[in-house]
Amino acid sequence: MQEHHDQFTLSLLRNDPEEFLLLCQPIIKICVRQYMASGMFPSAESKDIIQSVNERLFVRLESLAEKYSGRVLLKTYINVAIRNICLTIHEERINTIKTIRIHEEHGQYSIDPTDAIAVDEELERLHTVLQLFPSERHKIFIGMKLYLRIPLLPHDIERWSKPVRAAQKKMLLSVFGKNYNTMTMHEVFTAFAPVWHTVERNSTSARSIERWANENINTIVTLMNGNPPRRSHSKETLQVLLGEEYSRFINKENS
Repeated sequence: MQEHHDQFTLSLLRNDPEEFLLLCQPIIKICVRQYMASGMFPSAESKDIIQSVNERLFVRLESLAEKYSGRVLLKTYINVAIRNICLTIHEERINTIKTIRIHEEHGQYSIDPTDAIAVDEELERLHTVLQLFPSERHKIFIGMKLYLRIPLLPHDIERWSKPVRAAQKKMLLSVFGKNYNTMTMHEVFTAFAPVWHTVERNSTSARSIERWANENINTIVTLMNGNPPRRSHSKETLQVLLGEEYSRFINKENS
């Protein structure tokens, strides 16, 4: 195997899609395991789900190569595509079950299947949902990013509805402006709590702030999915969306 086959490159994607697909196997397995852990797929069907993801991804590789703009890392771009495929498979399974049940119970009504998640559209949907919380949306956004371990950006803090002291902003960016996946949830919100106390002028405990962030995420997921649910968002899909948004911003800043 040539050296360039050992890494994600656009050249490999275009010239040897089969080899490129082999490189994708660890990402596919991780994504499927994550969605199984969230209850989207039964663990007993792991091999079937992975095979289905591989088949669908292989068909899409040519189109993905054509549409790749270079705004994000190719590996990130493919990661999002794989997660989109997982979501599509999940939605198809849910829609099939719902349609069968509805036909059995009512006989007349059918559910239109939704298309695969599009990152741009779903990011817009997320920020539209946040508009429903006009006085708190930026604070909620910060809490959501902390809960999902997405690095904070300077403008995330600057948009907080109440002023954040320069020293506090510096602390937040030094701790949370980079990868902090090794921190436990307790450590994250314990570090964040003193800033919250000063800015919000209350002494809510770190555990209570964590619960507040979790409750807001659950509310946002429900609103994004619709009523009746038309999408299959979860904390993990929000994490993917926010991670993609962060990657785009950093790549744009570095370009």
